Amino acid sequence: MGPVQPAKSATTAVPASVAEIEHRIFGRERTADEAILGVHIGSYSVRAKDPEIVANAQDGGAVSALMLYALEKKIIDYALVSGFTSREPWKPAPKVARTRQELIDNAGSEYTPGGQIGGMAEIAVPNRSVVNFQEERLTLVGLPCELQGFWRMNTHWIAAPKLGRNLVFTIGLFCSKVFDYQKMMVDYVQGTRGIDLGTVTKVNIKKNRLLVYTGDRLAIDEPVEVLAHAAREECNICVDYSAELADIAVGAIGSAAGWSTVLTRTPRGEDILNGAVESGYLEMKRLDPAGKAIKFLETLCERKRLRDPSAYIRHSTAFARPEPKLMVLEAPTK
Repeated sequence: MGPVQPAKSATTAVPASVAEIEHRIFGRERTADEAILGVHIGSYSVRAKDPEIVANAQDGGAVSALMLYALEKKIIDYALVSGFTSREPWKPAPKVARTRQELIDNAGSEYTPGGQIGGMAEIAVPNRSVVNFQEERLTLVGLPCELQGFWRMNTHWIAAPKLGRNLVFTIGLFCSKVFDYQKMMVDYVQGTRGIDLGTVTKVNIKKNRLLVYTGDRLAIDEPVEVLAHAAREECNICVDYSAELADIAVGAIGSAAGWSTVLTRTPRGEDILNGAVESGYLEMKRLDPAGKAIKFLETLCERKRLRDPSAYIRHSTAFARPEPKLMVLEAPTK
């Protein structure tokens, strides 16, 4: 590999603190060709082969199929995913999935954040979780902001590196923005549109359209701008569209209907994807790095990179890293 080249333009520059984290994760900095999409090895269109996963998952079911492969091949003991609370319909919450059925039960996209970092913290606290974090291996599925939060905590000297102790790999989800649960689902879908959330079977945002299904019926098909008031303010400073800190990044942009776009960012992520294909969990087509699909994905990444990230760039902490000191040891005397 040749010397690292500078980023292509000011809009694709990477904040220094994020570049440090990237170096910790990937062992190198991004090249000029990776300035927009971030460090990656390959780009693919994939879809699950399991009909039940396809029926319950979003787009091509790549995320569920990858996790099922990792579970059944004993690569991981469980997956930390975003599911729903039992009390409030369509309100996301972190869930532990150990089985095929639990993966299917928690499949599909939610457009309000699921609190994955809080889920990691719960797992790490002894006697407060359904898993034994000291021994069991996991994968984490999260939004770009959740993965950034995780890696910032994991790499800072006064943070919580133990959160990633048993993490085998991460799956990141492409994301432009997310919405406040109360404003989106309760106030708008249920309140303004009069749809009982208990009857909603699927929510999707596709081609700037809000699509809400009840059973097999499309109950809402409107421009996503109707939810402009519900967008979370934090999204205005997020510059990561394609989950740049994941082992495997997944989204719908760039692939045909019923397929998922996958970027593998680490050798581990590439191995897991290839293993899932070879074992019959996924079918896969390679995407041309210079083709229209990837160029469109790059356009969305550049568009999000225009936002102002200064509010969340890591600054110097009030607690300086202490200098190591040698302690004088006295040998015990008889």
